Amino acid sequence: MRSALVIIIVVFHFIGAAGSQELPPAIERPIEYDKEIRPLLKKRCLGCHGEKKQKGKLRLDLLSNLLSGGESGEPALVRGNSSASHLVKLVAGLDPELVMPPRGKRLSAQEIGLLRAWIDQGAKMPAQTEKTEAAQLDHWAFKPPAAKRPQIKPGGWEQNPVDSFVQARLQERGLGTSPRADRTSLIRRLRLVMHGLPPTPEEIETFVSDKRPDAWKRLVEEALESDHYGERWARHWLDIIRFGETTGFETNRPRPTAWHYRDYVIRSFNEDKPYDEFVREQVAGDALGNGLATGFLVAGPHDIVKSPDINLTLMQRQDELADLINVTGTTFLGLTLGCARCHNHKFDPVSQRDYYSIQATFAGVQHAERLIKTERKDPSSVDLEISRLKAELGKSIQSTSDKLLMLSAAEGLDELGRGTIHLVRSGNPSVGRWGNQPGKDFAAWQPLLKGAYRIWISWGSGSASHSSNAQYLIDRDGNPETRGDQQVIATVDQRKKELWNGLLDAGIHQLEPASAVLLRGGSMGAAITAGHVIFQLPGQNGDSDPLPGIGPPVNSRRNIDTFEPVKARFIRFTSEATNSSQPCLDELEIFSGDRNLALASLGARSSSSSSLPGYAIHKLEHINDGKYG
Repeated sequence: MRSALVIIIVVFHFIGAAGSQELPPAIERPIEYDKEIRPLLKKRCLGCHGEKKQKGKLRLDLLSNLLSGGESGEPALVRGNSSASHLVKLVAGLDPELVMPPRGKRLSAQEIGLLRAWIDQGAKMPAQTEKTEAAQLDHWAFKPPAAKRPQIKPGGWEQNPVDSFVQARLQERGLGTSPRADRTSLIRRLRLVMHGLPPTPEEIETFVSDKRPDAWKRLVEEALESDHYGERWARHWLDIIRFGETTGFETNRPRPTAWHYRDYVIRSFNEDKPYDEFVREQVAGDALGNGLATGFLVAGPHDIVKSPDINLTLMQRQDELADLINVTGTTFLGLTLGCARCHNHKFDPVSQRDYYSIQATFAGVQHAERLIKTERKDPSSVDLEISRLKAELGKSIQSTSDKLLMLSAAEGLDELGRGTIHLVRSGNPSVGRWGNQPGKDFAAWQPLLKGAYRIWISWGSGSASHSSNAQYLIDRDGNPETRGDQQVIATVDQRKKELWNGLLDAGIHQLEPASAVLLRGGSMGAAITAGHVIFQLPGQNGDSDPLPGIGPPVNSRRNIDTFEPVKARFIRFTSEATNSSQPCLDELEIFSGDRNLALASLGARSSSSSSLPGYAIHKLEHINDGKYG
C-alpha cells in the first residue's frame, strides 16, 4: 500500500506542476524579494534572462523589464495579479509549447506559489523604480524638434532659415553659389514642381516682361491658387496611401465611386486645409461629419474573392486589417507598424501588444459602399443645357433619348450624384448579395429627376436560391434610414424569371430631385440581384408606353451586331461591363457577306489588353481560331 501511495503522489505532483490548467495556489505569508525571490530567479532563470544574457530580450532582475516584457509583447508580470502574469503561466506550463525553463528541472508547485505570492503582494524589488518603456525612447526621431540655426560667415545671401543650412554646407565644402536663375528657368521650375505642367510660351513672355518688384511673389501665389496645384500634389498623397481605382488581386474590379475620396484630397490641398484637420478627417471623418475622407481607410487593394474555408476567410480579414494598420503607420507616423504583427518590432519601439491594440481601433472598418451625406446639386440647369444642345443638333439625336434615363447597377455616381449606390458589402454588386439580411436595403438608384416618370426595372435570376419577394420602393427624401416616406412599387419573385432579358413595368410615379429607388431584401434573407432601372417620360396615352428599346441582352451563346459596311484595317471590340468577374470571350467573328474575315487561318492577327495566364483554354490564339467552346 505504501508503494502504491508513493506512485500516486509522484504522478499527481508531476501533472500538477507541468500539465494542469490550474495554477498552484499562492503562499499565504509575506514574501521578501532579497531572501526568497532573488535566489530563486538566480538559480532557475537568470542564466538566460540576466545581466549577461537576455533571451527574447527579457531580463528578470530588472523591474522595468519585468513590467514592459520582452519580444512576446506581454509584460512578464502584472503587479497584484499573479494569475494574469505571463511569467507565472510560463513556469506553470499552462501552454505545453511555451514552458520555462525549456530544459531541465521544472519549478515545483511550492516555487510557483512563492512567485505568485510575491507578485500578488506588489512584486517589490528594493532600490528599483517603475521605469516604463517610454523611458527608453531616446531615439532622435521621438524627441520634440528644437530650433537650431547653423553658424555661418556674415554677408551671405540667405533670406530665410532654410538658406542658412545650405550656406553652412557650402562654406564647409569651400563652394560658392550657382548664378541666379533667369526668369524663364524660374517659371518653368515653378510650374513643373507645383502643377506638373510646363508654362505656355505666352505665360513665359508675360512673366519675363513683368518689371514689378513682386512679380515672382505674384507668380507663386497664382500657382498656389490654381486648381492644378491640388491635382498635382494630391497625386503624391494618393501614392503614399496606396490609392487605387480597382480592387486589385486576380479580379481587379473597378471601384466606380473611388473618385469621391480622390476629389476630397484635391479639394483639401486647394483649400489649404490644416494638416491636423486633414489627418483627423481621414482617420475618423465619419464621426466628424466628413465621411468622404474615410475613403483613406479602404483606398488600397481588397480581395473580394471569399472562400468557404473559414480559416482562409479569417486570414483574409487579418490581411485587410494589416493593410489599414500598415498604411496608417507609414502615412502618419513614419513607422513600419506591420513588423509587430508577428513579434515586437526589432528596431522601432512598437510591441506586438501595441499592434493589436491599434487593430482593435480598426476592427469595425469594412470594405463596402455607403451613402455619403453631401450637398445635393440641382441638375435642372445642366438638363436645360443638354436640351438646348440637343435642339441645336436636331435630327442627329434620336428622339427617344430625350425621354429615357437608364441607371446601371454596375456603375457608380457621376459628378452630380446621379447613379447607383450599393448599400451592402458585396464582392459582385451587379450580381447580388448572397445571404442578404431580411428587409435590408441592397441598392439605391438616384436619378435626380423631377416630375412623373414610368419606372422599368430589371434583375438577374434563374435560381431557386434567390429571393421570392424582393421589393422595389420609391424613397421620397433619398434617405434609406427614414422609412415613413417610402412606397413599394413592385414585389418580384427573382426565382422564376430572368429580367436581364427584359424589363418589368413598375408604373408611373412622381419624383423629386431627392427621390431614389430602393431595392430591399425579401423576408427570408435569400440571395438578391440588381440590374438596370430605367426612367421614362410617359407618352400622351400614359398606360400604353412602349417597352424602351435598349437592344437585345447579351447571352452566353451567340451575340450578333450589325453595322453599315465600312472600309477598315483594324476593328476594336471593347467590353465596358460584365455581370460577373472579368469578361471572357470565346470567339470573335467579323463577317463581310458570308466570309469571316477575322479567322487566323486567313492571316488575321489578334491582340488584347489582358488574358488569363496558366490556362490553355484561355490563350489569345483561340479568339479567332474558328472553333466554339
